[in-house]
Amino acid sequence: MAALSDPATLRTRLLDFSSQTLQLEATVAAQQLKVEAQSEAEGLRTDRRKGSRNNIVEWSPRPRAAWDAALAHRRGVIARRGQPEQLRPENRFVFLSEDGEPLTKDGLDSAWQRPILKAIEAGVITEEQRFSLHDLKREGVTDTKGTKRDKQDAAGLTEPMMNVYDLSVPLVKPADAT
Repeated sequence: MAALSDPATLRTRLLDFSSQTLQLEATVAAQQLKVEAQSEAEGLRTDRRKGSRNNIVEWSPRPRAAWDAALAHRRGVIARRGQPEQLRPENRFVFLSEDGEPLTKDGLDSAWQRPILKAIEAGVITEEQRFSLHDLKREGVTDTKGTKRDKQDAAGLTEPMMNVYDLSVPLVKPADAT
């Protein structure tokens, strides 16, 4: 895998916001995807907050690869720390800090800023184009293919919240078209 300091790789990773963004978000949001028990045969069960609906993000190659990489990283942290593996999946946090503790939202936000700063330094994005992890949700909802209902189901959003997150402009037929 190419280093994140490589501008081309960084550009690809930071600007690859397609319909898969929602799936990727479901696999990396430490506050929604906390424990290994959320992995099911069909996909990853998200436990959303603030009135959003829970859902299961179906497995496809991209979320499966992200999930497997997260578990491999966790196993590496546990091995380096000499910690025992939790026996029950509901006690096995997916994302750990380097000290072996569950990753906090502040820790995730801090970790996110490192590649963003590298992208700015490399000229991949400008300071004005800087974005947060939460911005990925808006981008993912907007870029998801399908109807508004398809987007709403994928995002787990209520109708009023779709107006906040979906920035796509609908394509409509003119009044005289039949």
